This record gives sequence, C-alpha cells and structure tokens, in this order.
Amino acid sequence: MPQHSHACVALGIAYLKLGDLPQAKEYSTQALSADASSPVALKNLGAIFGQEGDSLRALYHLRRSYEADPRDPQTVYGLAFAYMELADIKQAQKHFQMVLEMEAPEEELKEDGCRGRTATRMKAEALGIKGLQSQLSASRGRFSVRSVKI
Repeated sequence: MPQHSHACVALGIAYLKLGDLPQAKEYSTQALSADASSPVALKNLGAIFGQEGDSLRALYHLRRSYEADPRDPQTVYGLAFAYMELADIKQAQKHFQMVLEMEAPEEELKEDGCRGRTATRMKAEALGIKGLQSQLSASRGRFSVRSVKI
C-alpha cells in the first residue's frame, strides 16, 4: 500500500468515483495517517460517511476539512448538505450563503483531481437550494447527503 499521502488521497478519490466506498475509506484513512490535516482526505471521508448515511461523522470530517482549508467551496457545500441531513436548516442556509459569497475561478476549482463542479455551477445550485426553505421545513430536513458528490 502506498505510504505517500498524495498517492493515498488520489487512490481514495478514484475509489470514491468508482463507488467503492470501503476502498475509498481505506485510502483516505491512510492519507490521514500520513497527514492528519489533509483537507482533501478529510473531505473525502466526509463524502464517504455522507454516502453511507452517517451524517454526524460526515459533518465531523467536513468541519475538520473546513478548518484546514476554509476557502474550499466544495467543503462548505458539503457542510451545508450535512447540516440539511441533520435537519439544522439555519446552519445549512448559512453554509449555502457562504458558498454564494466565495470567489473561485470558473474552471475546475483545483487541479488535484477531486473536483467536478465549477464555481458557477455550485453557486447556481446553492441559489436553487436556498429556495427550498419551505420544502425543507415541510419535509423536516429529510434530504440525503448521498446525492451530493464532493
């Protein structure tokens, strides 16, 4: 198994994209063993736990990712969905608003291979989601982080 943090992060991303959550979790965890504050590995684990339905662990890892890199709109976007899953609508709205206020290039957000959304697309999605407040209240926050690709 690779010991290099970046290689483990890349393998974790690849397995996450393939939908192999156990392998993605294994490599992302290895990346954290090599670099405990890797924002990408933390974000990957947040996405994995979200897809597994473990919203509290998803939130924990996404918060740590945010602490390591507060300028990453995808982490903030993931936090918003984790808060929605936990029915904390005020925090979800706050984080979607943060995404809208962030500046990022129109092209891929980073070149590390884990980004798929452009800043424009994320902002448009955040705007659309902000309009869901009444639906959120009516559904009591039953949204799935599993549909969010981070």
